Amino acid sequence: MAFFKASKFFLMGAVISVILVGTTTLFPFIVTKYTFFRIMVDFAAIFFLLGYIFRTSFFETMYKERVKRVLRSPLFIAVAAFTFFFVLSSFFAYDPQYAIWSNFERGEGAFQMVHFFAFFSLLAMLFKDEGDWKKIFKLSIATGGVMLLYGVLAGFGVKGFVGPAFSGGARFHGSLGNAAYVGVYMMFAIFYLAYLSFHEQAKKTGYGILMVIAAVFVWLTQTRGPVYGLGAGVIALLIYMLARSGWKWKKQAFALFVACVIVGGGLIYFHDTPFVRALPGARLFNIGFSSSSWQSRLWTWESAIKGFEERPLLGWGPENFAVVFDKHFDVRHYVPGAGSETWYDRAHSVYLDYLVETGIFGLLAFVSIFVAYYFQFVKKNRELDAIQEKNNTEKDKRIFERALFFALPIAYLMQGVVLFDILPTYINLFLFLAFAVWKFQPSSIDHVKKIR
Repeated sequence: MAFFKASKFFLMGAVISVILVGTTTLFPFIVTKYTFFRIMVDFAAIFFLLGYIFRTSFFETMYKERVKRVLRSPLFIAVAAFTFFFVLSSFFAYDPQYAIWSNFERGEGAFQMVHFFAFFSLLAMLFKDEGDWKKIFKLSIATGGVMLLYGVLAGFGVKGFVGPAFSGGARFHGSLGNAAYVGVYMMFAIFYLAYLSFHEQAKKTGYGILMVIAAVFVWLTQTRGPVYGLGAGVIALLIYMLARSGWKWKKQAFALFVACVIVGGGLIYFHDTPFVRALPGARLFNIGFSSSSWQSRLWTWESAIKGFEERPLLGWGPENFAVVFDKHFDVRHYVPGAGSETWYDRAHSVYLDYLVETGIFGLLAFVSIFVAYYFQFVKKNRELDAIQEKNNTEKDKRIFERALFFALPIAYLMQGVVLFDILPTYINLFLFLAFAVWKFQPSSIDHVKKIR
């Protein structure tokens, strides 16, 4: 039993890797994080295997059936398929060594993806009850708080903390080194907080305050991807509530939906007026394709499509997008006398990144994760509807929980249109997917024996 406890401990430890910053490394916001994450996952896997070998009877009693159910889960199979094609594309890559091992600047590649899959699998197999998931959600939230605190201290110029100062409209980087990643991390944190507020009603006010703080920091990143992803998630949640809840909640959801559409649409439509331009984060409201950031992405996406056409099945391999970009370089990236960005090693879209790097098989496998997710989501909801209590108040509360599960993948997929995945994103994505594997299990096995 101690082996499996140790494995769970190291899985929890992997979550805190996002707050580590190694100022003595060439890439302080990256190297320490992925090194620590891999060590934690490796130890978690080692202790799990030791438990399987030396505590066979305990494993068969407490985990064997659980592992079988996880392995049969459509969502687990889809994630396994994505990992398989990701790794396979690495062996057929333009530069296989780079595809497998990556470099110090990114720390991704097939080797890292195997660790993400191990993290996901062990979570799905070992975290067996609500208490386990609440603990790791709270740890992730606390880690996010430390990540934000790091950015605040760096912003005020405290010695030893690296990051942009609070001046000249600088975007908030936290301990991640990039504002976009902070926004995505907070997007997941808001889901965890909302879920906890639903299950711990006595603390919902505190969780609500933390959700507001998290949303404020998403805004401070001034990054369109996370902001519009979060917005899409909120809209999706309200639409689900409108479709499934009782009349009392429908009225509230409708009022919020109309407010979001009017306020959000108005700010975007009038983005070029003096009033809107004077608002903090005004750049977020300019979503026209004429902006420099949009133009550079569109040119990069054109290069990505050309690269896909050359190697459509398994792509160029992870970490090999720079080869495609160089080969199909669009000279419009270079503007003489301007501070233009002229080189990309990512397509800046999860869909095009996977399409170019892992081919059509890799992209379809990635999409299949969310097809499987919503398949199980619908199946679970039908099961719950069949046993739903007649108490409408209780029913509406449960509808809110379901709306959260409906909305978060939409928020993630929306921000992925213009951003790519890195370690803080992958950790939260695979944590959430492992949680979904547990949450979508049949109700007959919901109440399993808690491991002590």
